[in-house]
Amino acid sequence: MRVGVGCRFGLSYATFSFDSALQLSTGVVTAADAFVAKIRITSVGPAGKAVAQVYTSHPPTGGFVGYQYSLLCFAKVPIPANSAGVTANVRCEASDLEVYDTSSGEYIVPAGSYTLTAAQHAGELPRGPTAQLLLVDTEHYTDE
Repeated sequence: MRVGVGCRFGLSYATFSFDSALQLSTGVVTAADAFVAKIRITSVGPAGKAVAQVYTSHPPTGGFVGYQYSLLCFAKVPIPANSAGVTANVRCEASDLEVYDTSSGEYIVPAGSYTLTAAQHAGELPRGPTAQLLLVDTEHYTDE
């Protein structure tokens, strides 16, 4: 994916890799729930810190303004030298799936199936381990 507005990030002498699986503490949530995304990270080289980021793609329904991918949650994780694997537990809030609904003029958390993707940065999308999250109820917020 070509990033329109990129940001700089610190470089490390270690090379980090995400395993092929993204696991969620639960696969079904409401807008009020939190969940944990678990990502296994390996490294080659000296000890360092990796940033595990979880992105979402919104379901293609409704008249809301959204992006192809949005950063949902992240965590900075210390990784030992030449690590065979450290599990990053990234806490996510389902309410952060909020988008603006142009038809109602409200912010909503739309029900539907979301694809979550783990990546070290947006330039890695759409590659990366994925998992499905089902949001069961649409939540409406008024702009007050």
